[in-house]
Amino acid sequence: MSSNIKILHVEDNILDQRTMKTLLHGLGYTELYQCRTSDEAEIILSEQEIDLVILDIILEASSKDGVTLGIAIQKKVDIPILFTSSLSDDQTINRTENLPDCEYIVKPVPERQLYVAINKLFVRYMVLDNTSQTLNLSNHSFFFVKTQKRFLTRINNSDLLYLEADKGGTIIHHNKGIGYVYIPLHGLVTALKHINMLRCHMSYAVMIDAIIQYSDEEIVLSNKKYIPVSRSYKKQVRALLDQLIIKAN
Repeated sequence: MSSNIKILHVEDNILDQRTMKTLLHGLGYTELYQCRTSDEAEIILSEQEIDLVILDIILEASSKDGVTLGIAIQKKVDIPILFTSSLSDDQTINRTENLPDCEYIVKPVPERQLYVAINKLFVRYMVLDNTSQTLNLSNHSFFFVKTQKRFLTRINNSDLLYLEADKGGTIIHHNKGIGYVYIPLHGLVTALKHINMLRCHMSYAVMIDAIIQYSDEEIVLSNKKYIPVSRSYKKQVRALLDQLIIKAN
């Protein structure tokens, strides 16, 4: 991940601030803003284009706790949030489920878990540009997804491998990497209905041109990825792909 990513860390404990700074710098994230209260955080967000917010849950001397602040932030800015807290009870964690782009790490924060969480957030944060949803995609051989830095990245239809359902949307797997759209899998399959695509599972749809092997249990794609075939889609998959079999007279 690029070192020019701007991160805001909101934490009222000085020692935890220092620890997080050391961890982030070790991972290459040097564009770091730190503050201790929700009010300070909102001021920084109004002045800087932040790419990721890391929030403690309990913020002493603040008008908002971490979850309330996170909700307020995402109402104003389209941005992913990573919660870090010593609290691990279901009630606290469930409060964060209302936020579309968030991860939760229980303190003390392990470096590896921090690295994985940040990268996972940035993968999920790739979104389809809203204006693209008005296009007739059948007239185009490509579409765009927006990255965490607001750049638009082109995905050619011919590069698509498979689609995977994920929390709040769909992960797009293609020959050049992955993207993410805030559209449920069934909605994206409908939007891309002009492409030779096969739904084989509640969580997966594959590009027919990418299939190199199949059975009633799984499909193997050109990138060596094994995709499961669920029982409810087995007949559908078999009926379609069996049409491509050359049989001896």
